Amino acid sequence: MGIGMGFAYSVVFAVATTWFPEKRGLIVGIIVSGFGLGALVFSPIQTALINPTNVKVDNVTR
Repeated sequence: MGIGMGFAYSVVFAVATTWFPEKRGLIVGIIVSGFGLGALVFSPIQTALINPTNVKVDNVTR
């Protein structure tokens, strides 16, 4: 997942800063906030899909 996110960040930054060279800081800020908000929104959705009954995991080793 880390490598994929690295590719996603670099491609989006490169394209966006090429399209808007005069507002580079604003565009990079919007992109970074978009990635953060996406994680905030999709985290509960992924949890509901993966663990719909909210079963707690027992991490005790015996």
